Amino acid sequence: MKTLQEKQAPIDFKIVQEIVSLIPENWTEVQMTVERESSGGSENYLIEIVGPDGYKAPITPSDEIFTYLFELSDVFREHGQVWSAIKYIVIKTAGSWRFKATFTY
Repeated sequence: MKTLQEKQAPIDFKIVQEIVSLIPENWTEVQMTVERESSGGSENYLIEIVGPDGYKAPITPSDEIFTYLFELSDVFREHGQVWSAIKYIVIKTAGSWRFKATFTY
């Protein structure tokens, strides 16, 4: 059986790729915060995408981001964990995008 991290990594990568596809080409940094709400058996995600210097972007998260977040929640649940928030910080350095994901439980 794969570990949580082995299952999580490819989903995080897909989320980051999708974030990068949504932002203006001249951005070299973006932050996406996700708050997960659960009630009555359904999940909702409150998403905010912030650009360089805290610029609040009028960027609407794609359907793919929501799909990947549901996948991520399912993987965590399979391993007995539930997250309440995630912060993705994505930075372009030397022509490559790198990211850090911080989870709150």
